[in-house]
Amino acid sequence: LITGMRTRRPAAHNWTENPPSDHQQGGTAVLVTNTLLPCLKSTGTDFRGLGRWCWALFEGNNGIRPRNISVYNVGKPKSDLHGSVYQQHVRYIQNHGMLANPRKLLRDDLLGQLRTWVRQGDRIVLTMDANEHVLNRPLCRELTNPAQGLDFRGITPEHWGPSEPTTWVHGR
Repeated sequence: LITGMRTRRPAAHNWTENPPSDHQQGGTAVLVTNTLLPCLKSTGTDFRGLGRWCWALFEGNNGIRPRNISVYNVGKPKSDLHGSVYQQHVRYIQNHGMLANPRKLLRDDLLGQLRTWVRQGDRIVLTMDANEHVLNRPLCRELTNPAQGLDFRGITPEHWGPSEPTTWVHGR
């Protein structure tokens, strides 16, 4: 950040459990600075308190309401580490007697929340660490599925050309 810059930083982390150290994996954030601050109407986080998303809602003089959402889709269940985001969410699901897995729970919760915001007239700007292929995996397919009523489209595929770039350090 630049000295003298005014900011507001909505952020989310898992507040449903108290980790044994100062470190907790996961979380999301949005940064709002200077000229956008007067348009900032409200901020919030995912309703389960798992740090899966946070948002900033803006409103201008013309009544248009852009909502900027930062989402973290939990990775695949490759770790039994107690502090991994996947295991944090598994514990939440078990403690609440739910029948779901962390990835499906996020997908269902996020799609439901997005539909509510779209019905309210919000214009959605969604940025996400999808932890899955952005064209052909379940969450991203659902976001662009017309049956969901969201009318979303990915903007990065329009800029790739004939083949998508690698986005992971190991080349996938």
